[in-house]
Amino acid sequence: MKIRLWIIIVILLVAGVLVGEWFLIDRYQKDGELTLSGLKEKVTVLRDEKGMAYIYAQSMDDALLAQGFVTAQDRLFQMELTRLFS
Repeated sequence: MKIRLWIIIVILLVAGVLVGEWFLIDRYQKDGELTLSGLKEKVTVLRDEKGMAYIYAQSMDDALLAQGFVTAQDRLFQMELTRLFS
């Protein structure tokens, strides 16, 4: 009886993780264009298959602004994920 209960709990946890991830991936912008005030030139942010951001900018100021935005976007994703599972 206890084994069945544990199996049900594990299945529910896995289902919760999958549903939560599906909702989060839907909100997480991976492509498209955004306009940020403060940028002087065009900045390109590319993400690889693991989500690592590669930033291409004309100036250090623009690169740092884009890096701050990308970091905030990743942190928001982490906070939302933590909120869903707590």
